[in-house]
Formats: sequence, C-alpha cells, structure tokens
Amino acid sequence: MRIFKKREPFFSFSEISAESLSDVECTLGAFSHVATCEEKFLNIFSDAEMYAIFQKAGLVEQLNRRGYRKLLIDIDRNDEQVFSLRLYHERIHHESLLMDFRLSERQYSPGGEIAAICPQCRRANIIVLEWLSASNPKGRFTARRPQLPGQKTPGLGVLGNLFDVMRRIGEGMQRDGFLEVPDHYHNAVFYSKQFRFIDPAQEGMLTALGRDMKGHSLADVAWGFATGAVMDMDTGMPVQYVPSEQVFPLSRAMRSYFDSKQYHDRVRRDADARRFFLDRRGMMRRRRELMRRSSADEL
Repeated sequence: MRIFKKREPFFSFSEISAESLSDVECTLGAFSHVATCEEKFLNIFSDAEMYAIFQKAGLVEQLNRRGYRKLLIDIDRNDEQVFSLRLYHERIHHESLLMDFRLSERQYSPGGEIAAICPQCRRANIIVLEWLSASNPKGRFTARRPQLPGQKTPGLGVLGNLFDVMRRIGEGMQRDGFLEVPDHYHNAVFYSKQFRFIDPAQEGMLTALGRDMKGHSLADVAWGFATGAVMDMDTGMPVQYVPSEQVFPLSRAMRSYFDSKQYHDRVRRDADARRFFLDRRGMMRRRRELMRRSSADEL
C-alpha cells in the first residue's frame, strides 16, 4: 500500500508558469515525513524543482528534440521509503512513460575486505538508485541499435543528462554518492561513464572485458553473457556476469577511494590477470534457441 499518492490533476509544465522553489519548511523537515513533504521527491524536491534540475542538466532540451514537449511528472513514495519520479509525455499512461526514476537513502557500510581497504566507505550517506529506465515510446530497435537482454523498448539516449541530474541531487543534499547494482553487463558498461565498482576486482574484470572485447559490439558481448558464450581464456569455461555494487562518488572522501593508488593498482592487477574471448558463433546459435522460448525483455 502506498503511503501517499500524488495529487489530481497531475502537474503539467505546459499549463503553469511557476511554483515556489524555496519551500524551507519542507526542506528542514525533510526526513520527518511530515504531510507538507508528501508530494516531494526524496521529501525535498518539488515538481518544479525537479523540472528545474532537468532543465539545468539539459534533459528537457533533449526530450524536446525528440518530440516530447508536454511533460508530466508523477512523484510517489512506497512504504519501503522508495521514492518514484515518473516522467510522461502528454498523458499519465504506461504507453507514454518516458522515465521511471526510483531512489532511496541509506547509510552504506560495506563488509569484508572492502571495509578494510575503503575506510571512508563506512557509514557513507548514500542515495540508492533502485531503478532507472528511460524509454523511447516512439523508438524502434534497428540493426545499429539492437535489442539487448532485459530491454523492452529502445532507450532515449539521455543517460549523460541523467548523470548530471544525479550529481545535482546528490551534491544539493550533500550525500557521498549514488549506489546501484547493474543487473546486466551492458548496464554496468553504460554506468561506468560515472560509476565505479566498489570492489576493485569487479572493476578489473570490467576493464579486462573492455580490452579483450574491442573487436565485438556491446550487443554481441551482452548476448554472449546471456547465452554463456563469454569464455575465460585460461580455463576455457563460460564466465558469468555477477551483479555487484557500483558507486558514483560525489563527496571528496568517497572520490579519494576511487582516485587512490591502492584502488588503481588493484584494478590493474586484476585486469592483467584475466583474459576473455567471445564464442560468437556459439552465441548466435544459442541466442536463436533462447528466443524460441523467451523474449529479450524477460532475460
């Protein structure tokens, strides 16, 4: 059951000119979950404030260029304190959904070896990226932009803008960073433009894959993982992609870990120790077999 539901009618930026961007009462009481904060993203950002962030990050301009000019925002929160911001075009309907952005907050304390090598990661104030999709309802998959495992509709090509949105939110809230766990290899690659695996061994594996798969498209490698066709050169055995925590560091303390010589040395060591190759012929065959039983978005 939802704690609250966004007001009716839904807010449309084409229908109003301005809204207060300085709701001090809600900002100061943001974590008390008082009634005045119920319609705010992360209990801080109003519709208009989020729209202003989207504008500054260039997201609105990019969407306008793609023909999406009447933008509607729906902000919500569930009983697990996960905040949702859904961005629609023209009407609130699943067929018009452009973006689904879900965030929560927590103190992050890694365990095991990571706790020892990253003391600044202990009790870090983190925004968790629970879910992010940016879909183009008008888009079509093509030979140049094929469907990837787990992908239902083509993307909007605005991830760079969304990174800027995250940065503005995180820095405005003075958080240490964003954390997410990419469920597919290709997502880890997309996010790697700003995110780093907190485990240097995982970052080293990603680095090694980028080195060894240069002759293949990202789609081929993504389907290679889905079909067990990415192989370890030393063992000849299939390599599984294991989801792991990636962090977009924002605070000086968190950035210092990823910028440290210790982290880079461990990444380099693990990358140098791994060699991979893609059995592309096997991937193509097994993909055809897999598609007879499942659809790509189910993987």
